[in-house]
Amino acid sequence: MILEHAISRLVRPGMIAFDIGANRGQTTQVLSDAGAVTYSFEPIPECVAEIEARKLPNVTIVRTALSDEEGIAQFHLDERVGTGMEASSLRVLEGVIGKTIEVPVTTIDTFVAKNAIAPDFIKIDVEGVEEKVIAGGMQTIRQHRPIIIFEVWGYNWPRLESTVRDLSSMYRFECASDGSEAIQRYGGGVVTENDDVICLPT
Repeated sequence: MILEHAISRLVRPGMIAFDIGANRGQTTQVLSDAGAVTYSFEPIPECVAEIEARKLPNVTIVRTALSDEEGIAQFHLDERVGTGMEASSLRVLEGVIGKTIEVPVTTIDTFVAKNAIAPDFIKIDVEGVEEKVIAGGMQTIRQHRPIIIFEVWGYNWPRLESTVRDLSSMYRFECASDGSEAIQRYGGGVVTENDDVICLPT
């Protein structure tokens, strides 16, 4: 898988990694296998149970969603058959069918401050709330410059443009699939497919 390849290239043993939007623990597994000390952020109880069942070393499960503010929020579950709840989100997504639950929400900056840790690597896959997660971690990002990977769908890029501008003085952006420059690829509004954007400190 493309994301697995990127992680194997970028993550080294002992690095502190945040898997934000861990779902059933697929990326958490890869990070653990790479030797990272991993914090796996996932608010859905069924998904948490699956991560726990993996019994991964050096993994701490954090049962919360991340955004740009703390509190309690409505979380919309993707209960369509065969989706693995992959499109569950704090955002209401078109075509997603499922119930809504209340979940705790925190920010990267708050979690880092409370736990006196700093991430070296952050993966964000939160189905349309990526810009809010990054906004809630800007203090940490400015201070520690972690490698960041976030998922993007082409039609969501306009919502991410201000986030990319905020990061552009600190990072360069490449598409995980082919190494192309992400701003050039998505900035024209033509590309619609999804990819993972790798933010590499400059």
